[in-house]
Amino acid sequence: MKRIYLYPGQLSASADPAEITTLLGSCVAVALFDPKTQMGGLNHYLLPEAPLGEETNPRYGSAAIALLRDSLRQLGASTQRLQAKLYGGSRSLGDASRTQRVGEMNCRFAREELARFRIPILLEDVGGDGGMKIVLQTHTFAVDARRMREQTPPGLSLARSTRVIVVAGNTGSQLSLVAFLEKLGRDAPPVVVSGAIPGTRLLKGRPEWGMSWRLAENDEVLENGKVYFSPEG
Repeated sequence: MKRIYLYPGQLSASADPAEITTLLGSCVAVALFDPKTQMGGLNHYLLPEAPLGEETNPRYGSAAIALLRDSLRQLGASTQRLQAKLYGGSRSLGDASRTQRVGEMNCRFAREELARFRIPILLEDVGGDGGMKIVLQTHTFAVDARRMREQTPPGLSLARSTRVIVVAGNTGSQLSLVAFLEKLGRDAPPVVVSGAIPGTRLLKGRPEWGMSWRLAENDEVLENGKVYFSPEG
């Protein structure tokens, strides 16, 4: 059996038996299944819709749900027989009220989009605290969903208590940077992000974070009271 791991902003559909795994926080995953052909798939999106000026893509529900539906149709599934299950949309560390809003928006969008496509939702496991690991069996629509105790990410406590911190940007993807900044929350000091780090474009669409951040200037000197992210650390 093929085994697939989904990162945020990815989706996968399969005509053959496959096991798809992903980890969720405030993000949402929609699983779709055609019971006659036994074809299924899963997506993992971060926000309901793309920020103004950014091309829509599977990081956003506005593309992720439609693309998964179309992928199954292209494999031979009937869009009229599709069924759905919905997961994620939880609160996380940091500004819990903000991540709760993001999770709620993601869930609400999924319900509205599935209703628009006339796809019934058989099960919802959404909200709550902390993360969730889900494993989908595409050929049976069985989903193993397990809640995970949320732990403070490496560096988070340090960032909250230190007047100046430099974090290497080459240790993770742009989504890792976004997740880290998400968890700093509203009580974070001003954040300065190097323009050389992938993900700065994604940051521009997140005014709801309520934090103060900007791109670093050339040859900028480190100052007390700010959090710095640079590609070399």
